[in-house]
Formats: sequence, structure tokens, C-alpha cells
Amino acid sequence: MKIKKLQNLKWKKRSMAISVLLIMILIISSTFAWQSISQQAKNEIKGGGVNPGGRLHDDFNGSNKDVYVENFGNQPIFTRVRIDEYFETGEGAGTGTNATPLIAGSSFNDVTTWTPHKPGSTLEDCDQGDGVSDFHDYFRWELGGATTYMPTFNTNKDSLKPDINGTMEGKFGEPYDDYQTYTEGQKVVGTEIWDDDNNDVEDGNVREEEREHTAKKTPVANVMKMKDWDGTLSDTWVMDDDGWAYYAKPIEPGSASGLLLNGIQKKQDLMENWYYGMNVIAQFATAGDWGEDDGTGFFDTSVKGIQEPSANAMKLLNKVAGIYDVTITSATGATSVQAGDTLQLQAAVTIKGDSEVVTNQEVVWEVRAEEGVQTGVTINANGLLTVPADETAKELLVKAKVVNTKAEGLFKITIQTP
Repeated sequence: MKIKKLQNLKWKKRSMAISVLLIMILIISSTFAWQSISQQAKNEIKGGGVNPGGRLHDDFNGSNKDVYVENFGNQPIFTRVRIDEYFETGEGAGTGTNATPLIAGSSFNDVTTWTPHKPGSTLEDCDQGDGVSDFHDYFRWELGGATTYMPTFNTNKDSLKPDINGTMEGKFGEPYDDYQTYTEGQKVVGTEIWDDDNNDVEDGNVREEEREHTAKKTPVANVMKMKDWDGTLSDTWVMDDDGWAYYAKPIEPGSASGLLLNGIQKKQDLMENWYYGMNVIAQFATAGDWGEDDGTGFFDTSVKGIQEPSANAMKLLNKVAGIYDVTITSATGATSVQAGDTLQLQAAVTIKGDSEVVTNQEVVWEVRAEEGVQTGVTINANGLLTVPADETAKELLVKAKVVNTKAEGLFKITIQTP
């Protein structure tokens, strides 16, 4: 296998995660030209801006459009995606001149003015709340579903580029003649690229090597509104009122999400030139690295149009990532126990940042004395603490750890000698 080093410096933008997905539809002699242009993505990981392994996929053959996320890394990732829309009609549509935008104040030349798709009476409809005709008077989205995909050959964690399948330019000059369909198990040999340094800059320090990849199926995803999510971890895109859609389970290494967007249908014809564009913003993070402490990740609002996750979204993220708060109390409220006696303890598990107690959340109990002191104290699976009559330790530290997570609570108990 031939390995090659590239030396072409390009700094990575770290301000946000964006993939721009533009579809140009112009009536030209009763034919349509669809164009997909300008993709970019940004990723976050605890301790810096290095991509944890997320890759946004955009598969588009001129009519069918699939939007989903792949994890090519080595740890679970969490993601949110937002799709902004723009529509204009009239002379110059799709060129940035003369045409009239559907939403006043939006601009062809500034994607930050485009309108987030917010769920209306149905998920496929968009609710602008201003009484004007909206995009979905003209187009209907198909949401959810599954596809067969080829795992990305771009495994460079510094790279911001989504995986694109199908372009207007095509391979041989025909629109979308570079679009590929795959069958599960199909093998393709291609040039895989990955990072060759320890920084988080998208530079030329990469390696290339011919490798074989095997096509896989994504899971079948559902799409629902945030208010309808019951807290179940599943292959579901949960769409918040602000337009951000959160995947309701970790995306494991070597796998992908189900589809958020599955296709677009035109609902009516227009007798004038028109342009419809979609700007897809995707963000990735590792467990708990939402960025609320340092203004990074999902909380990086330095870029126009990006807002912090809502309270409901934070609850979802923490639930999906298994980030809990654990509070230990005794049944009687006591913080001390008599040698030779018992004390019943209980653990209340809540999702971090929320007061609602999570029921049926199993915890593992542990107890130890101060360092260097032997203790015969035991605690059973139900939190019943038993102190022998001859116990010599003066203070105990009890721990309740939530199963399969790092969440734990601590409780100090003083032992009283008879």
C-alpha cells in the first residue's frame, strides 16, 4: 500500500459546525437544474476542537436527498442538526440579484438570514409564526427512514468536510452522474485519508492509503417533536421548537444515525424563475462536552444564528449521555449511626440540570472508612447500612453509583460509640 504525505496548510474554523446544503431549482425551458454547493462542518471534543469522529452525510441525486450522521471515530458521539431554508422568485432567482425572497429580510447571499425549519402542525410543515406563506406551500419534506451508505473515506479528524454523494457538476460533466447507490455488503476500494499530527488544525499533515470499505445499512429513524419525546433512547430525531433536531441515542463507533431528511417533493409549479436553498448545520460532541462552561460546542454562540440548547434539549442530551446527579439521604434524615445498629439509605437519581427523579434507575452501593482505618461496615444492594458493635472507624463515606454511567453521589456518616 502506498502512503503519501500532503503539505497544504489550511486553518480549520472552530466557531461552529456548519454544512451548507444548497439546492438550486430554476425553471429553464421546462427543465430543472438542481445544485448542491459548499459543504462545511465543525466538531467538538472535550479539551479542544478536534473532531471526535462525526461526519455529516449528504446524498443527493437530483431528487432524493438523505441527511444523516456517521461516527468514524472510536468513542460514542452525540449530535444535533438544524436545516435552514431560503426561497425566492422572479428574475435573477438563484443569482443573488433582483429576485424577491419569500421571507422578508432574508438574503440569498447570507445564509445566517435563512429561516430554521421549525415544526408546525406537522413535522413536514414549517411554522414561521408570522402569518406569511411559508416554504412548505411549495415543497413537502420526507422525514426519517434508512439508507445503505458507504462509510466515509475521510477519516481525518481535523477535516470539516461532510461526505458528499452526488454533485451538480458530476464526474463527467453531467449533473449527478457521480451519485452512487450501494447494496449492503458491497465492497469499494478508495483512498482513505486521516490526520498525521496531534493538533486540531486542518492542515496538510495527513496520510493517504488505499483501503477497502464495506457498505452498511443505517438504522431506521423516526422523527418527532420535542414535546412528544417520552425519554426513551432510540433511533429518533427529536425536533425542538427552535429547529434543532437531536439524535436520541449515542451514535456508536463504526455506525451511523438513521435519516433526518429522506427527500423533498415539489407541491406546485410556478410560472417564473425560482430558487430553493437548504443550509444544514451539524454539530458533534462527546458525552458531557456540551460547552456550557466555556462557551464552546453547542454553546458557541459567537456565530450569528447559533443559539444555546433549550432546557428541554439539555435534558435530552444529559439523559441520552447518562449524565445524572445523585443525592443520598437516610430514611430518617440522620447523618450518624450508632455502632451495632443499621441505617437505611436511599439514592435519588435526577438528570443533570433537572429536578425530576428518574425512576427505576439502578445504583451500586459502596462504603469505606477514612483512609487507613479498617471497617466491618457493610451495605447491601438496597442501601441498608449495617455497623458492627465493635466498629472502630469514626466516619464513613458511602457512594451510590449509577449503573453503566460515571454518575455517583457521596454521603458522609458519623459513627457514634455506645
